[in-house]
Amino acid sequence: MKNWENNRNYRAENLYLQINKSFNAQENMKKISSLLLLLLCNIVCLQAQENRIVELEKSLEIIRTDLQQKKLLFNWTLMEKYLDACEASNKLINIRNEPKLTYIIFELKPQELAASKEAYETAKDELKKMLNTYPEHAQLDSAYRNTAKEEIRKEINVAMNNFYRRLSDENKDYRPMRNKEQKALRNYYIAAARYMLEESKKKQEVAPNGIINYKEREEILNSNASLNQLSVEIRLLENLQKEALQEYQKLKYHITPSK
Repeated sequence: MKNWENNRNYRAENLYLQINKSFNAQENMKKISSLLLLLLCNIVCLQAQENRIVELEKSLEIIRTDLQQKKLLFNWTLMEKYLDACEASNKLINIRNEPKLTYIIFELKPQELAASKEAYETAKDELKKMLNTYPEHAQLDSAYRNTAKEEIRKEINVAMNNFYRRLSDENKDYRPMRNKEQKALRNYYIAAARYMLEESKKKQEVAPNGIINYKEREEILNSNASLNQLSVEIRLLENLQKEALQEYQKLKYHITPSK
């Protein structure tokens, strides 16, 4: 009887150990499965992130190229429209607002501008020759060139303007000669600006546009639908580029843009 009880206890204990071992094995398998699933998810996520980074790099390159071309086209077209407007309105370009243009006119002096420059120099010399027949003009001109004081120069300018007004009434040749000289100067400056523009196109560069002020730029945009549409497309592309770049930096470098 005692042996039978011992045997029964042994079998019960053995069954318990087997059940406990089986249970622990199942728990371990669950843990391993969870770890494997987590590892697989991480691999998939990392691969998706790498794929997205590659997509963003391609997209950013496409946006950069498109944006660069649109900016060049906008810049060149704006300059062309401005120069056309100057020709139509007889506006004299203020070349002092654009260093590149003053360099072209006074230092580079390209052969392409030789004809325009000669036409201006001829008209200027003709006018100067006529004006120098008047002693008053010769004295005022000499006084202006020989002083560096701003106040004295302002006084001389007032006297010179009074002289020109009297001369316009007294000499019928003065106004046509003055107009010819001013027209030749306008044409010379516009030719220089067009030369600068064409050189920028050859080099695929933005043309310096310091001669165009904000008001003139807005007037051109408001009167030209295609140019205005191009400016809208540029702003949209710049916003798209900014958003794509922020996402790219966040994925690749874990950089979160500051608010």
